Amino acid sequence: VYVCCPPDIFRGLMLQAHREGLTAGEYAFFYMDLFGSSLQSSRFPDPTLPWRRGDGNDGAAREAYKAVMLITYTEPQNPEYHSFLQDIKRTSQEQFNFTMEDGLEDFIVGAFYDGVMLYGQAVNETLALGGSITDGLAITLQMRNRTFQGITGLLRIDQNGDREMDHSLWDLDPASGVFEVVAIYNGTTKKIETIPGKKIHWPGNAVPREVPFCGFENENPLCQKASFSLLEILALVMTLLLFGIILTAFFAYR
Repeated sequence: VYVCCPPDIFRGLMLQAHREGLTAGEYAFFYMDLFGSSLQSSRFPDPTLPWRRGDGNDGAAREAYKAVMLITYTEPQNPEYHSFLQDIKRTSQEQFNFTMEDGLEDFIVGAFYDGVMLYGQAVNETLALGGSITDGLAITLQMRNRTFQGITGLLRIDQNGDREMDHSLWDLDPASGVFEVVAIYNGTTKKIETIPGKKIHWPGNAVPREVPFCGFENENPLCQKASFSLLEILALVMTLLLFGIILTAFFAYR
């Protein structure tokens, strides 16, 4: 089950799913939290415990989140990116009196920088081919289907002009209740890279079926309880009553 919504709403959904018995193993919940909003310590008590709010539901929430995996953007780890961010934060503070907090939102700044640099390269290549700087279509086409080394690392632009993003998969450690990265999807190579020493803890200790045993709408006949309408029940009662009267009369007049 893929869910995209604010962190507090998602927590409420998971608590209800837990009460309905949907977190025991038949379903795994993937929370699309691209900027890691639920992992930010400035908004919640602990950045690695997104289920925790310090209320009476923390225990049930922790159990419910055993069926949850978070999907976020992957923060670049190359030294150039971290140096770039430090420069941006210093400039923001000195020139605009603005303090940038740490978070995956910082990635947007680096991605914008890469976009400008890629555009500049595409303009130079278009001019080298005899094109015009006012030919937006030619410049755009020059930016597609290419791999580019940017400040955020090695990136790929597909045939539609979209960037192939890297994503991290976070899973809850049942013993500690802490969420940690267990795998990374590399958008450039289109491969999933597992983190050494980490493993996915699936709900029920097994990968859920593609379709639950009872189906998504309880359509499996084996899961449907026999039910009768009120008219059918009355007809059955009247039939048994009439049969009883006839049987009694038979033995009485015999």
